Amino acid sequence: MGYAYRPNDKWTFEADTAWYDWYSSREENVRYSESDLINWDLKHGKSATFDFADAWSFYAGTNYKHNDQLQLRSGFFYEPSVQPEYAFNPSILDLSRYGVTAGVGYAFTNPGHGHWL
Repeated sequence: MGYAYRPNDKWTFEADTAWYDWYSSREENVRYSESDLINWDLKHGKSATFDFADAWSFYAGTNYKHNDQLQLRSGFFYEPSVQPEYAFNPSILDLSRYGVTAGVGYAFTNPGHGHWL
């Protein structure tokens, strides 16, 4: 779910969150090809059981419209680790992730006129 707030024509603020229901995905039912690098149980068709925690992720961002051509953007996100250390599985790359983002948007056409600048 998310919410965006635009107090004026220049600024937009947004906040989002997502719920990941890992409880519904407790097993990996994949049969791997014959390989010594894969666990014997997985190689022979047995499922791998996961013990992941359900998790909320959070995101926030801003957009500043400098003029009709130029927009500046920034944001932050957090996605928590869901895999406990005792249940490590190399098929899942899982770490808590934090990020700061920045961006620029530029319109190469003159808005409303339909031709190149």
